[in-house]
Amino acid sequence: MDIEGSEYDALRGATKTLLNCEKIVIEVHYTDTMTREENLKQIEKILINNNFSLKIREKGLRLIGTKN
Repeated sequence: MDIEGSEYDALRGATKTLLNCEKIVIEVHYTDTMTREENLKQIEKILINNNFSLKIREKGLRLIGTKN
């Protein structure tokens, strides 16, 4: 998923999709209201709450989630 800063918003609205998803790769960007690190923390929270284990790559730019 690479949607230029809207990753968090997209994931918040994707609860049914995340139930059926086994793996997700997200390129994390900053937004108008969040730094990349803040955005990453919010995205991590959603994925962990949906039973994904996470790997962070490329200095926090890319996040790989695999369903537990």
